[in-house]
Amino acid sequence: MTYELLLDLKNNGFPIKVLRDIQMDLPIGTVIYGRSFNKDLMIPTLSELIEACGKYIVLRQEDFGWIAYHDNSPFKNCVGLNAIDVFMTDSASGDTPEEAVARLWIETNKK
Repeated sequence: MTYELLLDLKNNGFPIKVLRDIQMDLPIGTVIYGRSFNKDLMIPTLSELIEACGKYIVLRQEDFGWIAYHDNSPFKNCVGLNAIDVFMTDSASGDTPEEAVARLWIETNKK
């Protein structure tokens, strides 16, 4: 996840953890205590991002990358039925599932 996207999450109220008193920027993917960082910001896990977005999140892989959206379909609780795109709201895309869900959270929580 890019540093710019992490800052956007943080600036819109997502609880991004920041390492204090860092003398240098950590390279992307640095792992400390089992968590990944990009510079001084901890990268949230996919589970944390999905939980923060709330119920009825749909995540799909497409030819261009990943898309995440809230499913407002009346059929969302029916077993065996896929989400119907006409009910899709607040969609966002990204190169990875984490980026798509992070952008979805930003889209629904812009300050």
